[in-house]
Amino acid sequence: MSSTIKPTKTFQETLKYLGKDFSSKVIDGELCGYYKINDYYDIEISGMNNNRVKNLNFTIYVWNIKNGMYIKEQKTVHSLSELKRSLDSLIEHYSNEPDQQ
Repeated sequence: MSSTIKPTKTFQETLKYLGKDFSSKVIDGELCGYYKINDYYDIEISGMNNNRVKNLNFTIYVWNIKNGMYIKEQKTVHSLSELKRSLDSLIEHYSNEPDQQ
């Protein structure tokens, strides 16, 4: 029997702030933000599904889709604007990066 993880208000607002290209995905039992960069890389945003209004704490992972290994982890992102800047930078970098398998 599978259960659905209900998104919190913070999760919904964060996803809306990030824009329509971001979606939700359950990863390792946690509801996360998700973005597929290309056929080689995707991004997981952990720490979004809580009711914190202050003291936001996100962790960003860039994954190599081909081998299932994360290749970059960025911790301690504490605001929505910092999260968006970090994601924009990572997306730009890995959009032009060849597969690093």
